[in-house]
Parts: sequence; structure tokens; C-alpha cells
Amino acid sequence: MILFLLSTALADPMLIHLKEGDVAPFDGRLMNDEAVANIIAGNGLTLEQCEIQKSLAIATIKAEQQLEIDYLKAELETEQAKNATLLELRDTEISALRKEMKPNKTMWAFFGGFLLASGTSLGTYYSVREINANNQ
Repeated sequence: MILFLLSTALADPMLIHLKEGDVAPFDGRLMNDEAVANIIAGNGLTLEQCEIQKSLAIATIKAEQQLEIDYLKAELETEQAKNATLLELRDTEISALRKEMKPNKTMWAFFGGFLLASGTSLGTYYSVREINANNQ
């Protein structure tokens, strides 16, 4: 089949106008003007069909690409909204934790304990010294 198509594609076309009763000078097919017009018109329709199919394919691809772009835009907007919400939640949590955080009071407790212990030691020392001084 392919050989037949190649041989017909490479053959030189021969066109001779004949009148009724004339003998054909070569083997082949005889067509009247209407048959030739139908072939030419058929080729024109085939070209138009190809253009229509090409336009349809291009429009389909463009529509698919636009759909993918719209989907990705929607996904981006969703992720951005989610990110903004998470950041807001994080900031709220941080501010709440800062309000609850109490300053470190261990330093004051240390100084208070030191002063109390020193005062008690000094008081005990002077009391014992007074008692010893009174007993002698």
C-alpha cells in the first residue's frame, strides 16, 4: 500500500482534454470536469478541516493551560492565607506568653536570704556576747 502511494505521489501527472469518442493516449482514469471540480473542492474542504482541527487543538491546549494557571493561582492564594493565619496565631501566642511570663525573682530571694541570715548571725553573736559579759 505504501509503495502504491509513493509511486503515485512521484508519478508525473498527465492531463489531456478529450472529447467524446476520442481515444485516450495512455492508461489511467478518465474524469469529467465535475469530477475534477469535486476533487479540488474536496482538497479545499480538507484544508479547512485541518485549519479547524488545528484551531480547536490550540484552543484546547490554551484552555488546559489557563485552567492549570488558575488552579495554581488558587492554590497560591490558599497557601498565602494559611501562612498569614499561622503567623497571626504565632504572634498571638507569643504575646500571650509574654504577658504570662513573670520576671525572674531568684536574685531578690538570694539577697533577702543573705540579709536575713547575716542579721540573724549578728544578732546571735551580740546576744551571746552580752550573756557572756553579764555572767562574768
